[in-house]
Amino acid sequence: REFMLNEVAKEMAGEEQDEEEEDFGDHYFAKYQKALWDLFEKPQSSAAAKGMSLISVGVVLASLCGMCINTFPWMQVKDIHNEPVDNPKLALMEAICISFFTVEFLLRLAGSPDKIAFLKGAMNVIDSLAIAPYYLTLFFLPPPQLDPSEVADSPPVEEEETEFGNVGRIMQVFRIARIMRIFKLARRSVGLQSIAYTVRTSWKDLGLLFSLVLMGMLVFGSLAYYIENGEEETGFYSIPQGMWWALQTLTSVGYGDFTTETVLGKLIGGMCGVCGVLVMALPIPIVVDNFADYYSEQKKLEAKELRREAQVKLDKIAMKQEELSKSALVETIKKTEMEFVGSPSLLKRNGSIIH
Repeated sequence: REFMLNEVAKEMAGEEQDEEEEDFGDHYFAKYQKALWDLFEKPQSSAAAKGMSLISVGVVLASLCGMCINTFPWMQVKDIHNEPVDNPKLALMEAICISFFTVEFLLRLAGSPDKIAFLKGAMNVIDSLAIAPYYLTLFFLPPPQLDPSEVADSPPVEEEETEFGNVGRIMQVFRIARIMRIFKLARRSVGLQSIAYTVRTSWKDLGLLFSLVLMGMLVFGSLAYYIENGEEETGFYSIPQGMWWALQTLTSVGYGDFTTETVLGKLIGGMCGVCGVLVMALPIPIVVDNFADYYSEQKKLEAKELRREAQVKLDKIAMKQEELSKSALVETIKKTEMEFVGSPSLLKRNGSIIH
């Protein structure tokens, strides 16, 4: 919060913060490395970089849609063991998307001015974790056998099937990491970056919120358990179960899987609901303020960057116009000199002077 207030004060005072220039060195490939880095990391630097950013976002969305559609039973196919496996067409789309992510990651690594800092970056770690499950599945799991003729002549090997089954369960856990691709969108979205920054800087406020919720769960869950435990077919058979009911009530979710039956239990439930409104309402405005401050700052910096890039383009255009005007002036002077030297009156005058 204090950091954001300082940033806002600096912005209002007109103090500009110069961005740290990347050091690409002075070797032969430095300019190509910088161009590669700008292409993937600075969408506002050129039209090609903006197009690459849109392509990257499109591939991420296509990959996520394919991953979700692939879970429909009518989209899955059965292998020879009557087990559901990925649709071949969606598997091909998945391979294309992973290939794009891999090439993009390697090119960004090649263009990075600091390779160690690049590999330590949080977003780059997420990118690598989103790519790794596919290659783990590719190298450690056998391909699905869809055609019965492929294994018609092969003898059954129970040990290998058991081993591959265990590996398959482990790989299934790793494949859950594919949902981390959604975080790749945070690289292109100011809003998602603002949310991440808000969570990181508001940990005290969020900790207060979780503490209040936990206290409410323990108090109201315990009361509900001791009041409702004696009822027939009650869902309050333990204090943790009562805490689960209290969490639903405090957060205004209310799944309704089990409810209080006695009058005193309903009174406790009403008090729990009212306290939940107060608990959720107190810390939230602080978190919202942090989000709004950071988001507005990011928008100002983005607008400043756009103005700077527009000014650079205008300067280039002005320089080209000045060069064209100078070249036109030189051509006009040369043409005038040639006409002046080649005029008949000047030749007669020069001839009389010679005689």
